[in-house]
Amino acid sequence: MGSIASYDELENGVRNNISPLDPEEFRRQGHMIIDFLSDYYHDIEKYPVLSQVEPGYLAKRLPTTAPYVAESVEAILQDVQQHIIPGITHWQSPNYFAYFPSSSSVAGFLGEMLSSGFNVVVDYKDWQITLSRRFRAMKLWLVLRSYGVANLRNFLRGHVRMAKRFEELVANDTGHIYMTHARVDGIYMIRFAIGASLTEDKHVTMAWKVVQETVDAMLNAL
Repeated sequence: MGSIASYDELENGVRNNISPLDPEEFRRQGHMIIDFLSDYYHDIEKYPVLSQVEPGYLAKRLPTTAPYVAESVEAILQDVQQHIIPGITHWQSPNYFAYFPSSSSVAGFLGEMLSSGFNVVVDYKDWQITLSRRFRAMKLWLVLRSYGVANLRNFLRGHVRMAKRFEELVANDTGHIYMTHARVDGIYMIRFAIGASLTEDKHVTMAWKVVQETVDAMLNAL
Protein backbone atom coordinates (compact mmCIF):
# COMPACT_ATOMS: atom_id res chain seq x y z
CA MET A 1 0.00 0.00 0.00
CA GLY A 2 2.10 2.85 -1.30
CA SER A 3 5.73 2.78 -2.40
CA ILE A 4 8.89 3.63 -0.54
CA ALA A 5 11.94 5.28 -2.10
CA SER A 6 15.26 5.90 -0.42
CA TYR A 7 17.18 9.13 -0.11
CA ASP A 8 19.77 7.66 -2.48
CA GLU A 9 17.13 7.29 -5.17
CA LEU A 10 16.28 10.96 -4.82
CA GLU A 11 19.95 11.83 -5.16
CA ASN A 12 20.22 9.64 -8.27
CA GLY A 13 17.82 11.68 -10.30
CA VAL A 14 14.31 10.71 -9.21
CA ARG A 15 12.19 13.71 -10.05
CA ASN A 16 10.33 14.93 -7.01
CA ASN A 17 9.38 18.48 -7.95
CA ILE A 18 5.82 19.34 -7.00
CA SER A 19 3.51 22.26 -7.60
CA PRO A 20 0.97 22.12 -4.76
CA LEU A 21 -1.70 24.08 -6.64
CA ASP A 22 -1.06 23.67 -10.32
CA PRO A 23 -4.40 24.51 -12.02
CA GLU A 24 -4.15 21.90 -14.79
CA GLU A 25 -3.07 19.14 -12.42
CA PHE A 26 -5.90 20.13 -10.11
CA ARG A 27 -8.29 19.86 -13.05
CA ARG A 28 -6.96 16.43 -14.05
CA GLN A 29 -6.90 14.92 -10.58
CA GLY A 30 -10.20 16.56 -9.67
CA HIS A 31 -11.90 14.85 -12.60
CA MET A 32 -10.44 11.54 -11.49
CA ILE A 33 -11.68 11.97 -7.93
CA ILE A 34 -15.16 12.92 -9.11
CA ASP A 35 -15.26 9.90 -11.43
CA PHE A 36 -14.05 7.66 -8.60
CA LEU A 37 -16.72 8.89 -6.19
CA SER A 38 -19.41 8.76 -8.87
CA ASP A 39 -18.58 5.11 -9.53
CA TYR A 40 -18.59 4.44 -5.79
CA TYR A 41 -22.09 5.86 -5.36
CA HIS A 42 -23.28 4.09 -8.50
CA ASP A 43 -22.13 0.74 -7.12
CA ILE A 44 -22.66 1.36 -3.41
CA GLU A 45 -25.48 -1.20 -3.12
CA LYS A 46 -23.04 -3.93 -4.15
CA TYR A 47 -21.07 -3.56 -0.92
CA PRO A 48 -22.04 -5.07 2.44
CA VAL A 49 -23.37 -2.15 4.46
CA LEU A 50 -21.45 -3.00 7.62
CA SER A 51 -17.67 -3.26 7.48
CA GLN A 52 -16.60 -6.88 7.03
CA VAL A 53 -12.97 -6.59 8.18
CA GLU A 54 -11.27 -7.22 11.49
CA PRO A 55 -10.11 -4.25 13.59
CA GLY A 56 -6.54 -3.34 12.80
CA TYR A 57 -6.52 -4.93 9.36
CA LEU A 58 -5.31 -1.75 7.68
CA ALA A 59 -2.30 -1.26 9.95
CA LYS A 60 -0.84 -4.51 8.65
CA ARG A 61 -0.99 -3.21 5.08
CA LEU A 62 0.67 0.14 5.68
CA PRO A 63 4.38 0.66 4.94
CA THR A 64 6.58 1.39 7.91
CA THR A 65 7.49 4.85 6.59
CA ALA A 66 5.92 7.44 4.36
CA PRO A 67 7.05 7.46 0.71
CA TYR A 68 9.93 9.79 -0.06
CA VAL A 69 8.73 10.56 -3.58
CA ALA A 70 5.33 11.67 -4.75
CA GLU A 71 2.93 8.99 -5.92
CA SER A 72 0.38 9.28 -8.68
CA VAL A 73 -3.26 9.85 -7.87
CA GLU A 74 -3.96 6.72 -9.91
CA ALA A 75 -1.91 4.63 -7.48
CA ILE A 76 -3.53 6.32 -4.48
CA LEU A 77 -7.04 5.67 -5.76
CA GLN A 78 -6.12 2.07 -6.48
CA ASP A 79 -5.09 1.69 -2.83
CA VAL A 80 -8.33 3.32 -1.71
CA GLN A 81 -10.33 0.86 -3.80
CA GLN A 82 -8.33 -2.16 -2.72
CA HIS A 83 -7.62 -1.42 0.93
CA ILE A 84 -9.90 1.35 2.22
CA ILE A 85 -13.32 0.66 0.75
CA PRO A 86 -13.46 -2.97 2.02
CA GLY A 87 -13.11 -1.64 5.57
CA ILE A 88 -15.78 1.03 5.32
CA THR A 89 -19.22 0.94 6.85
CA HIS A 90 -21.11 2.56 4.01
CA TRP A 91 -23.12 5.28 5.73
CA GLN A 92 -24.46 6.58 2.43
CA SER A 93 -25.80 3.18 1.37
CA PRO A 94 -29.56 3.15 0.74
CA ASN A 95 -29.60 0.08 3.00
CA TYR A 96 -28.04 1.88 5.97
CA PHE A 97 -30.73 2.33 8.60
CA ALA A 98 -28.63 2.44 11.78
CA TYR A 99 -28.17 5.16 14.39
CA PHE A 100 -29.18 8.30 12.49
CA PRO A 101 -29.56 9.46 8.87
CA SER A 102 -26.41 10.45 7.03
CA SER A 103 -27.46 12.28 3.91
CA SER A 104 -25.25 13.80 1.24
CA SER A 105 -26.08 15.59 -1.97
CA VAL A 106 -24.43 16.84 -5.13
CA ALA A 107 -25.01 20.41 -3.96
CA GLY A 108 -23.47 19.61 -0.59
CA PHE A 109 -20.36 18.17 -2.19
CA LEU A 110 -20.01 21.13 -4.53
CA GLY A 111 -20.40 23.57 -1.66
CA GLU A 112 -17.67 21.75 0.22
CA MET A 113 -15.42 21.94 -2.82
CA LEU A 114 -16.02 25.67 -3.17
CA SER A 115 -15.25 26.23 0.51
CA SER A 116 -11.99 24.28 0.24
CA GLY A 117 -11.13 25.86 -3.09
CA PHE A 118 -11.18 29.33 -1.61
CA ASN A 119 -8.50 28.18 0.88
CA VAL A 120 -10.52 28.70 4.05
CA VAL A 121 -8.86 25.48 5.62
CA VAL A 122 -5.10 26.01 6.46
CA ASP A 123 -2.92 23.06 5.44
CA TYR A 124 -0.38 21.63 7.90
CA LYS A 125 2.37 22.67 5.50
CA ASP A 126 1.46 26.32 6.03
CA TRP A 127 2.23 26.27 9.77
CA GLN A 128 0.23 29.36 10.48
CA ILE A 129 -2.94 30.40 12.27
CA THR A 130 -6.09 30.13 10.22
CA LEU A 131 -7.57 33.49 9.27
CA SER A 132 -11.20 32.45 9.28
CA ARG A 133 -13.60 29.63 9.88
CA ARG A 134 -14.68 27.41 7.05
CA PHE A 135 -17.52 28.83 4.98
CA ARG A 136 -20.03 26.23 6.09
CA ALA A 137 -22.81 28.68 5.30
CA MET A 138 -21.76 28.44 1.64
CA LYS A 139 -22.56 24.72 1.63
CA LEU A 140 -26.02 25.35 3.04
CA TRP A 141 -26.48 28.28 0.66
CA LEU A 142 -25.65 26.11 -2.33
CA VAL A 143 -27.99 23.34 -1.20
CA LEU A 144 -30.86 25.76 -0.65
CA ARG A 145 -30.24 27.52 -3.96
CA SER A 146 -29.90 24.25 -5.87
CA TYR A 147 -32.96 22.46 -4.51
CA GLY A 148 -35.25 25.10 -3.03
CA VAL A 149 -37.21 24.87 0.21
CA ALA A 150 -40.18 23.13 -1.42
CA ASN A 151 -38.09 20.27 -2.82
CA LEU A 152 -36.16 19.89 0.42
CA ARG A 153 -39.43 19.77 2.36
CA ASN A 154 -40.81 17.07 0.07
CA PHE A 155 -37.56 15.12 0.34
CA LEU A 156 -37.70 15.10 4.14
CA ARG A 157 -41.40 14.28 4.15
CA GLY A 158 -40.67 11.31 1.91
CA HIS A 159 -38.21 9.95 4.47
CA VAL A 160 -40.73 10.46 7.25
CA ARG A 161 -43.34 8.62 5.17
CA MET A 162 -40.97 5.70 4.57
CA ALA A 163 -40.13 5.53 8.28
CA LYS A 164 -43.83 5.38 9.13
CA ARG A 165 -44.33 2.67 6.55
CA PHE A 166 -41.62 0.55 8.15
CA GLU A 167 -43.13 1.18 11.57
CA GLU A 168 -46.42 -0.21 10.26
CA LEU A 169 -44.70 -3.27 8.81
CA VAL A 170 -42.78 -4.06 11.96
CA ALA A 171 -45.41 -4.49 14.92
CA ASN A 172 -29.38 -9.31 10.72
CA ASP A 173 -26.22 -10.16 10.23
CA THR A 174 -26.19 -10.73 6.42
CA GLY A 175 -24.58 -7.40 5.57
CA HIS A 176 -27.44 -6.53 3.23
CA ILE A 177 -28.88 -3.97 5.62
CA TYR A 178 -27.70 -2.30 8.79
CA MET A 179 -30.02 -1.47 11.67
CA THR A 180 -29.50 -1.01 15.37
CA HIS A 181 -31.56 -1.63 18.45
CA ALA A 182 -32.84 0.64 21.17
CA ARG A 183 -34.59 0.17 24.49
CA VAL A 184 -37.60 2.22 25.49
CA ASP A 185 -39.15 1.69 28.94
CA GLY A 186 -37.26 -1.58 29.22
CA ILE A 187 -38.55 -2.91 25.90
CA TYR A 188 -36.08 -3.70 23.13
CA MET A 189 -36.96 -2.49 19.67
CA ILE A 190 -35.47 -2.19 16.19
CA ARG A 191 -34.18 1.30 15.49
CA PHE A 192 -34.80 1.94 11.82
CA ALA A 193 -33.41 5.32 10.75
CA ILE A 194 -34.31 6.51 7.26
CA GLY A 195 -32.52 9.49 5.76
CA ALA A 196 -29.76 8.39 3.37
CA SER A 197 -29.91 10.27 0.10
CA LEU A 198 -30.06 7.07 -2.00
CA THR A 199 -32.77 5.28 0.01
CA GLU A 200 -35.99 4.50 -1.87
CA ASP A 201 -39.19 2.59 -1.10
CA LYS A 202 -37.68 -0.60 -2.52
CA HIS A 203 -34.94 -0.51 0.12
CA VAL A 204 -37.51 -0.21 2.92
CA THR A 205 -39.44 -3.16 1.50
CA MET A 206 -36.26 -5.20 1.19
CA ALA A 207 -35.30 -4.40 4.77
CA TRP A 208 -38.70 -5.59 5.97
CA LYS A 209 -38.27 -8.86 4.05
CA VAL A 210 -34.89 -9.37 5.70
CA VAL A 211 -36.49 -8.86 9.13
CA GLN A 212 -39.25 -11.35 8.27
CA GLU A 213 -36.79 -13.94 7.01
CA THR A 214 -34.61 -13.51 10.10
CA VAL A 215 -37.56 -13.91 12.48
CA ASP A 216 -38.81 -16.98 10.57
CA ALA A 217 -35.35 -18.53 10.76
CA MET A 218 -35.21 -17.87 14.51
CA LEU A 219 -38.64 -19.38 15.10
CA ASN A 220 -37.88 -22.44 13.00
CA ALA A 221 -34.73 -23.01 15.03
CA LEU A 222 -36.70 -23.22 18.28
